[in-house]
Amino acid sequence: MHKKLVLFVVSLLLAMPVALRAEVDHTEELPAWQNIRRALGFDSSELTIQQILVTRGVSVEHGFPITEKEEAQLSERLEIQEKFLPSDYPILHGTPGFGGFFFDHAAGGRATIYSTEREAASKYLSHMLGPALAAQVLVIDARWTWDELIDEAQRLTADLEGVPGITHVGVTANTVAVGVDFSKMAISLGDLRSRTVFELLVEDAPTDTPAVCTSRTNCHTPLRSGVEISSGTALSSLGFGVAQGSDRQYLVAGHQSGTTFSHAGLGTIGSVTSSAFYGNGSDGKAIQATNSQVSNDIYTSSSSIRNVTWESLPSDGMYVCHSGRTAPEIQCGTVTASWTNYYLNGILLQGASTNIAFGAGDSGGPVYFPESGLNARAIGLASTTGGKIARITDLLYLLGMSIVTS
Repeated sequence: MHKKLVLFVVSLLLAMPVALRAEVDHTEELPAWQNIRRALGFDSSELTIQQILVTRGVSVEHGFPITEKEEAQLSERLEIQEKFLPSDYPILHGTPGFGGFFFDHAAGGRATIYSTEREAASKYLSHMLGPALAAQVLVIDARWTWDELIDEAQRLTADLEGVPGITHVGVTANTVAVGVDFSKMAISLGDLRSRTVFELLVEDAPTDTPAVCTSRTNCHTPLRSGVEISSGTALSSLGFGVAQGSDRQYLVAGHQSGTTFSHAGLGTIGSVTSSAFYGNGSDGKAIQATNSQVSNDIYTSSSSIRNVTWESLPSDGMYVCHSGRTAPEIQCGTVTASWTNYYLNGILLQGASTNIAFGAGDSGGPVYFPESGLNARAIGLASTTGGKIARITDLLYLLGMSIVTS
């Protein structure tokens, strides 16, 4: 065949609708994939995603269409991210005028700090991190410090409690964010904005999606700890709900591959925000989630739950139970060692031991002490098939979070 004709045929194939070129219809996944690629600074057009589906399909590791070059870029970003979180987070949080820290993936994965004292912050980071590592951090002007933002978010949460249409209050991009279901909004935007001197980011957050819980693969709005989740083709279990200020997230197994997690009945939950899976750390990491999807519920069956009310360290001989994706759905046993070190994927971790036989895919699932009634005390996350767990108290400390209890 003539070379020009070959090129013409190839171009036609790349331009064809995905429904004509693939056996699987990805119409439902497309909006979520576009959001993920947009957030990562990659081309999010439908045509580009269709071309990737033809040439590579959906990435097993990441769970969305991504080119080989983009995959390499993302790996480089994550290597940079590991230099800062979580081991250097106390240093970053001590930056003069600290107003928040994030990785700007839309700008190619740049480590970014907000500060109300930019010049002093730059000098501090150079001294604490060294010139080479500090040069990888972009310091930008902030209007508010982190503590001021958290205090205002908590004050506004109390002020708006019970107001119809308000779904959540949090902190993002050095401002306070308020989720609003406009179909149920009981106050005007003007009234909402007048309740704070901070510049508000108003997010559209409809709440008319009904609660669903028919099985571990279809249980959401809200999600429950112990349901099945996936990252690419790897299956695991959802951990406890946690919070950082007003922002709610979920814990998952730290050793689980991939950066974006999903639940079959819901779709994409969110991407990794921080990790404790490093030398002398713990087997857990946090993933972003919509606040309304995060709960203190533990899945025990499609019609029953337990509610997490607090957390504690394990103790030798303590009776504990686990909720995970493998059968039997609820397994119970005892803590055999409340403090132990163990290796996982070549990394030395701290944790505890139990005599519960976790199965493949149980990783990340909640381990808890069953309190009276239907309450539960959070103890840890399932880590290895040998019964090792990551202690919840360690994870909360390393990630700077608190357990969700409502």
